[in-house]
Amino acid sequence: MPFSYVSHLYCPKCKKEYSPKEKHQLCECGSPLLVAYDLERLKDNLTPEAVQSREPNLWRYHELLPVEDPEKVISLGEGMTPLIKMSKLGKEMNIPNLYMKDEGIIPTGSFKARGAAVGVSKAKELGVEQLAMPTNGNAGAAWSLYSSRADIKATVVMPKDAPVIARNECAVAGELEGSFICPEGAATFLAARRLREEGWIKENETVVALNTGLGVKYPNMVDIEVPVLERNGSLTKK
Repeated sequence: MPFSYVSHLYCPKCKKEYSPKEKHQLCECGSPLLVAYDLERLKDNLTPEAVQSREPNLWRYHELLPVEDPEKVISLGEGMTPLIKMSKLGKEMNIPNLYMKDEGIIPTGSFKARGAAVGVSKAKELGVEQLAMPTNGNAGAAWSLYSSRADIKATVVMPKDAPVIARNECAVAGELEGSFICPEGAATFLAARRLREEGWIKENETVVALNTGLGVKYPNMVDIEVPVLERNGSLTKK
């Protein structure tokens, strides 16, 4: 049973088809490309029970994601965020069945993490070493972090007046391998480094560092100067 049932890419405008095993940007007509899956074959090989028995994350749905090699999956545990009933607020608003899908606890603190996980994983599978993208904030932060996880160089361009938090996230992502850590989490990693250097942590011992929150969401946590692309300026590939 294949890991993905991706069939091909296609242009919704001119209907031209492309192979999912090759690098593509846009269709030759300028339209974005969409992904097609072999649903007829999939329905004979996958059951709801099989999906429910898997780990609760985005990749439990891997048959309907475009990454074909499971070894190329880049994940930080994204997906499966809670659906919380807002009883008090719902009563006040006269909406008794009011719920909140809390995406704030997902890696990078934004639902954009899901798309970044899949996009960067596919880029890794295709051998991409560098990528560039425009953003207004959250998407750039997510793609920067997942690219760092995948050892892919990411160049992110955003408006100069984009949120400081998002700009800082992109700037520091290259130094991180996991989720943006809180001050307590940063101190834990520092302690682990010292303990290993001094022999308290032995070779091949397993160490789990606790990250208690999305610390980088505090703007003053990161002191960094983000470069500005001036009018008529340009980016060069390094």
